[in-house]
Amino acid sequence: PEGVMKATAHWLELKGYTETKPSMVFDEEFSHQVFETGKIEEAKVLQKFFKRTNQPLTQPWLIQLVSGLVKRFPVFYLMKLGFATVFHPRTRNWDRSRDAIKEYVDERNAEIHKALKLDAKGAD
Repeated sequence: PEGVMKATAHWLELKGYTETKPSMVFDEEFSHQVFETGKIEEAKVLQKFFKRTNQPLTQPWLIQLVSGLVKRFPVFYLMKLGFATVFHPRTRNWDRSRDAIKEYVDERNAEIHKALKLDAKGAD
């Protein structure tokens, strides 16, 4: 039942009957991050998610999480996290994999749009 509900909600969003749900926005940001770099940068995904859903970045639970990490993590690990924030990591030789994934996703999206009778912009 849960899968059917999610598929129905996704169908309604694609047809333009409902607004895009935050879970879909998160899925899009997460997928984009993985497809582009081959890695997951949690901070970047959260930042873009909050921006697209018009939420403040300074969420109380997020501040508590980060302050807890800073207090408990070794300094070397924190330096490594900071370095990854400045110099965005990428998976080596990711270009061919990214292109193959992009081609597959584009094909699936075209099939979905054709099945739902959507034009390139969205709902008819």
